[in-house]
Amino acid sequence: MADRQGIMLAHKLDESRLAKFPSKVLFQPKLNGVRCRAMVRPEIVMTTNHQVSLYSSQANIIWHMKHIKFAIADMCAKADVHNVTFDGELFCYGMKFQDICSRVKRTTSPHPEAEAISYHIFDLICDAPQSERLVGLNSIMNHSMWPLQKVPTYYAEKERWPYYFKLFTELGAEGVIVRNPDARYETKRSANLLKYKTMLEGRFEITCFLEEISIEGEPKKQLGALNLRAENGEIFSCGASMIDHNERMLLWRQSIPAGCITKESHVAVVRYPELTNRGVPHMPVLIRLERKVKDA
Repeated sequence: MADRQGIMLAHKLDESRLAKFPSKVLFQPKLNGVRCRAMVRPEIVMTTNHQVSLYSSQANIIWHMKHIKFAIADMCAKADVHNVTFDGELFCYGMKFQDICSRVKRTTSPHPEAEAISYHIFDLICDAPQSERLVGLNSIMNHSMWPLQKVPTYYAEKERWPYYFKLFTELGAEGVIVRNPDARYETKRSANLLKYKTMLEGRFEITCFLEEISIEGEPKKQLGALNLRAENGEIFSCGASMIDHNERMLLWRQSIPAGCITKESHVAVVRYPELTNRGVPHMPVLIRLERKVKDA
């Protein structure tokens, strides 16, 4: 994945990070969509004298969400706001991430079902504390209509995060976001923004061990990835970058040169958020290798 730019990113929620937050925090659902910055500038005349530009988390232009651009322009005209940047997610409840991307990321012609996607706005990008940003966002979004949706936000004791995680996931979100109400917007991974999401876990047959290759094309003598077989027989690749560097070196030495770890003797334990339409894990993460359990 390319580096993400111009947006605030979350750390994984753990007790040590949460302990540094105030006693009461802001909770929002974590949506599994396409992150989107919407910049409104009064520079080019459109239907409501606003220019609206949409950008992905990699700062690529999102070309064909005209229904969302028009709705943002109309909302800002009614709110008398002429220079603002929204942070949110292009998303549709019940739709797989792969299908959302197919509707959002076209660069030639619009997808025929592009208007199924709505823009779920959760923040303003500006130099103000989180609580003030939300007040400003609420004021602007009082003038909004579909396909713009304000992400629900709850102010409660930080110890209640498991309750909100359960609430949001039952409603179709993939997890919970925890925000420090006193924090300013930071265009980086921030200690003031935490996430916790549902992950599926599975064990998959190994078909091939792949050595990591440097950007110069040189073998690095450590495990880089695995080719794995899904339950339906489809082959997919799973990177090993989440495993410690020294452990990846050891795994490579034990797999190829030594033969202690083989595709016949071990399976890969993988975590992932959902299956793609092809029936393979989306964005799989290798957790560990396990020796196969022999039948009694």
